[in-house]
Amino acid sequence: MLAVLLLWGVVQAGFVYAGISPILKGDLADSDAYLQLVKVSHLVETGDWYDSLLPRSNWPYGEVTTWTRSVDIVLVAGAALLRPFMSFHDALFWFGVALSPLCALACAYSIGWMAKPMLGPEERLSIMLLLLLQPGVLSYTYARGPNHHGLLFLAFIFACGFVLRALGQPEKRRAAIGAGVATGVGLWISMEFLLPLVVVLASFGLLWLRQGDRWVGINRSFSIGFALAVAVLLPIERSPFAGLLADEYDRLSIVHLMLALIVLAAWTILPFAARYAGSGFAARALSAAVVIGLAGAAMYAIYPKFFGGPFVDADPALIPFLITGNADWQSSVPTSLAGLGRFLMYLGTATLCLPWTLRNLWIRRHDRSAPAWLFLLLMLLVYVAISVRSHRFSGFAEIASLIALVDFIGWVRTGLGRTKAGWQPLARAGAVTAIVVGLPSAGALALSLSMAGATTTAGNDCRLADIAPVLNDPAGLGGNQHVILAEIHDGSEILYRTPHAVLATPMIRNAGVLDAYRILSAPGDTAAESIVQARHVDLILLCPGARERQVFGSDKNRDTFYNRLVDGHLPSWIQPVALSGDTARHFRLFAVRHAAP
Repeated sequence: MLAVLLLWGVVQAGFVYAGISPILKGDLADSDAYLQLVKVSHLVETGDWYDSLLPRSNWPYGEVTTWTRSVDIVLVAGAALLRPFMSFHDALFWFGVALSPLCALACAYSIGWMAKPMLGPEERLSIMLLLLLQPGVLSYTYARGPNHHGLLFLAFIFACGFVLRALGQPEKRRAAIGAGVATGVGLWISMEFLLPLVVVLASFGLLWLRQGDRWVGINRSFSIGFALAVAVLLPIERSPFAGLLADEYDRLSIVHLMLALIVLAAWTILPFAARYAGSGFAARALSAAVVIGLAGAAMYAIYPKFFGGPFVDADPALIPFLITGNADWQSSVPTSLAGLGRFLMYLGTATLCLPWTLRNLWIRRHDRSAPAWLFLLLMLLVYVAISVRSHRFSGFAEIASLIALVDFIGWVRTGLGRTKAGWQPLARAGAVTAIVVGLPSAGALALSLSMAGATTTAGNDCRLADIAPVLNDPAGLGGNQHVILAEIHDGSEILYRTPHAVLATPMIRNAGVLDAYRILSAPGDTAAESIVQARHVDLILLCPGARERQVFGSDKNRDTFYNRLVDGHLPSWIQPVALSGDTARHFRLFAVRHAAP
């Protein structure tokens, strides 16, 4: 266990030393981390648990993020522990920095528990160490600032652990209930947990379809645990007096409680329907088809938009700004050098484990472990497939593959250990190293080659922490709250570092994203001014560089409002704000005349 702690410390220190983690400069890795701190700070300031509106974002309408209170609870509790030693602001920042690495450590120890039904003590130590080396998991669990991914990985590990125990001993219902509860908690953290829910239901359902009554209890118990968890968490997330019946699809709502109740009703009815239809596989298959069809029809009749996915209510015009260009959502299809690099780095090991998992399912198809291997295969197939489309899901594929990876490494070591040649220890060490880091290293090399020659943009030197003193100066701009228009990924940090409001943050519910784009890409000053005045914008903050120019410069018409501002061709209702030193070298700040207060 000490080895796990040491490896965790070395890996986390490596991210900081290499500069991948920006915490030594007092920065966080991305806009989501800053907005998470803003959300928690607003909660502490207002004391209203059910008030999720951030009034300074999407001014003057405010913004409600898709994030639940799941991360907020952890951040408030952690900051409270540090509060005796520093201000709440600093306590929240530093615990936010520590949250993701602590989640990585918790995941490492928890995966040893998860794998206990299938691996021995030595193998469980190996799987704990291996988890700390997975690129997909690490990309969200280094010291980057708070996000929900680490908690989501932890919920996934617990859900899988309970499922593996339930599959090994289907007569004991507590593990199945635990799997349902863990799945409900995961769904509270993020709608991304709909995928594990589908895989667990499919795994348990296939086993019932094949073997009948032996698996009825495990399906019902899982459904009970899932329904109980959602029923308990829903009034924690939403006020019982206002909002409990709101039908939202990107955050835990009454929609998902109805889903849980329909699943429970289906597994209450299905066994009786199968007995009525007769005995055998055909009767169960016919009954399952009818009940699943009725369940789907019931869900569609009540909440038809559920089948459109979590983003069903999102404005399609936002997708190109928030999804298409987002690094998390980039495809790993190996059709280019960069795509090949992402595939090998994030999915190489998981893809390698797919045939090994299938092989184990086949050779152990008559063992008690066969259901567990079926579950792992289905989970791995789903997550490898979806991670090819978007590598943000690759951490789940890595976790699902680790039992098979440890088993494969054991088989290789055993095979090489049969010879007594002097080179045998070296061969075993080399083989294990190649299996563990070979494909991710090749992927990293391909990614670095694909980026060779890419120029560093000026925007990379724009630290909002440098201009924050100007914006906060009580004798100047900090004397009153202003509304700032900036590149959307800067909005969250402006909210965190200043008392000002912003037009937009890069969130799927924030309509200000479109107005920010329309203003800065406007071909005429009049069109830009009308939106600026309607949105009460007081200041425009730019960091001229390739990223901003790519979004706002327009390849069809270079004469955009953004380019005119950068080039100094200002309309009469805009005046420059003087900056000095490095701030002037990196930023452009403009004041809007006659803007609404």
